[in-house]
Amino acid sequence: MGGSLLDHPDQYAEVLDQLAGLKRSFILVHGGGNKASELSESLGIKPTLIDGRRVTDAQTLDIAVMTYSGLVNTRIVADLNSKGVQAMGLTGADLHCIRSTKRPMTERVDFGYVGDIQSVDIPSIEEIRVKGWSPVFCAITMDDTGQLLNTNADAIASGLAVAYATQGHSSSLIYVFDQLGVYTDSESPTSTLSELTHEQFLKYQSTNAIHHGMIAKLEEGFKAASEGVHVRLGRYDELEALLNAQKGTQLVA
Repeated sequence: MGGSLLDHPDQYAEVLDQLAGLKRSFILVHGGGNKASELSESLGIKPTLIDGRRVTDAQTLDIAVMTYSGLVNTRIVADLNSKGVQAMGLTGADLHCIRSTKRPMTERVDFGYVGDIQSVDIPSIEEIRVKGWSPVFCAITMDDTGQLLNTNADAIASGLAVAYATQGHSSSLIYVFDQLGVYTDSESPTSTLSELTHEQFLKYQSTNAIHHGMIAKLEEGFKAASEGVHVRLGRYDELEALLNAQKGTQLVA
């Protein structure tokens, strides 16, 4: 669930209503970058993002942990439980179910305390799901030393989907946000693509038809698609249709 939906109560409520009405089990992964940016700015700290990925120094990490795992995650879990879903809020640090390493500094940029996923402990997550509970993951993981790391929510969703697929589970990854799918013209919803190949993605990125936060989302989506995961992107109010491959944009490996 894209973090922008959290800024629109009606859209956010619609997503939760659709999740509560699903006839299948699910894992929810959510963002919250706008909320983190608001808190940062209120404290006089200017957020820095590169291609939709947040540069995270020590202060920004504290804000991310407070916002994602505290304010946002707890709110979502409470709202899902009020709708009859037995939801459990999680970070990757819980049961150390998502293991990450700190992203190395490059000549171009030092992302700081940002995590790159190394492994996902499916058995630990399944111990939760077999009880009929729905995991709700925020965008925080940790490394082997206990260092918390800000980790892109799209990457967490992709990492979870791939881990399930590679262990023999049928796995679908659905990114929901406030668009019908992937546009080639941001001013024209009729330019929504029913399918998108990686080659097309690179072409549209080079012409800036696809830009900003969508780049990270698609990069992670194609990682999952290349591992046999069914990946679609679309509107928050068409979840069942997205799961049934009737709406949105499908990523083709």
